[in-house]
Amino acid sequence: MAISELPAHCSIAPVPAEIAEDSWWAVVLAGGEGRRMRPWIERCLDQPRPKQYCTFVGTRSMLQHTADRVSRFVPQENTITIIGHRHRGYLEEAVAADYPGQIVEQPADRGTAAGIFLAAAHALSRQPDATLLILPSDHFFYPEQRLTPYLTQALRLADRHEDRLILLGAAPNRAETEYGWIKLERANGRGSRVEDGPRAFDVASFREKPGSGEARRLFDQGCLWNTMIIAVKAETLWEM
Repeated sequence: MAISELPAHCSIAPVPAEIAEDSWWAVVLAGGEGRRMRPWIERCLDQPRPKQYCTFVGTRSMLQHTADRVSRFVPQENTITIIGHRHRGYLEEAVAADYPGQIVEQPADRGTAAGIFLAAAHALSRQPDATLLILPSDHFFYPEQRLTPYLTQALRLADRHEDRLILLGAAPNRAETEYGWIKLERANGRGSRVEDGPRAFDVASFREKPGSGEARRLFDQGCLWNTMIIAVKAETLWEM
């Protein structure tokens, strides 16, 4: 199930801290090596490092942006950040001293699924009814507070539909060939299994990095960009 994006002309007030649920957990994925962007980063910063530990805009790294994004509604002790092997050396410059939750270093790079599995194991060991919000650490959103209601809505949907994964999709503004796309299952232009808030749709299929012609067709069909931001009950993910 995918949640569709907010129209660009709308604005949303910041969500107050009291909306946080004790069973909500954030899983921040920061284990990637960023090989595709490494030559460009090395030219800009005079040193190679994964992009999540870089500061491209303002004074915060991409990883710090991600942690700040979820700390507004996920209890700080319920944040698990998965970093790659030998990434701890980047943290001193990349994150604040009060970085929330627990940082877990993978002993080896076994891909994204292994990192998510590791975080789910930690969450389940402490809270069997945990609901996970899984976020890549290389996203930039502005203004940041516009995203918060979508993240909280995704968590609420995961709480209500315990057998589902809730995936956040973004409305595209171009026929991008370097992103993943989500094709939605539509019924009379409306989503299914959602009571309120942003529209939710069943997912028909995915397409990763299409060619230019196919990307144009996906764009014209109203498909969404795949943010890879997922909300799901930890137990459901474990069973899968």
